[in-house]
Amino acid sequence: MHADLFTAQLCMNNFDCSVRFRWEAGSVAIWDNRSTLHSATFDYTEERSGDRASSIGELPYLSNEGISRTDGLRAQGVSW
Repeated sequence: MHADLFTAQLCMNNFDCSVRFRWEAGSVAIWDNRSTLHSATFDYTEERSGDRASSIGELPYLSNEGISRTDGLRAQGVSW
């Protein structure tokens, strides 16, 4: 239970790797949903619309050469 609360708290409050995009006429934003979360903000008054395009591609995989986020943070000296 504690781990679930901790994970939820990180997802809601960790904006270290976030992007705020200022939309203008003709703007396009593309992101990879395999490893990205989308969180809309509600600090706008204009009407918004969006289109979603999904492609058929490779499945995400675990690379034995990479490191986990936890190990990456530990390598940077982060502890909890």
